[in-house]
Amino acid sequence: ARKNLGGTEYTAPPPPGGLSAHYVCELVGTEGFPGAALAVQYFVHVNEGWAASPESLLHGMTQACRPKWVETDDARASVTHLGFPFELELQRRLSGAGAGAGGTAPSSRRGSTAGAGTASASALRSGASRPIPE
Repeated sequence: ARKNLGGTEYTAPPPPGGLSAHYVCELVGTEGFPGAALAVQYFVHVNEGWAASPESLLHGMTQACRPKWVETDDARASVTHLGFPFELELQRRLSGAGAGAGGTAPSSRRGSTAGAGTASASALRSGASRPIPE
């Protein structure tokens, strides 16, 4: 008797006529935000026609990080190193066999989410509308 030794927790392929895009993202750091502590709150906008899987977090906040001053060619800059990973899985149902009817797949260019969605992040400083605990 043969046993399944390959695993069982794979992502299912999209249904016929559909697309699936998996993004592995990282908020690397910030520059130019002096202060006692800093966190980044992010939001992901998913364009019309695309849907995020229930496991995808379309918003979140990084850990609080203390900026440090580093020397650059021109001056000193305040930088943080966040290293905050997150993943998104998006699906799209296409009409017909091909893209047709405006079915735009996500771009494969680095840093681009054309057709699927866009991400934006806002830095929150101590003393902002939501203070960051020290």
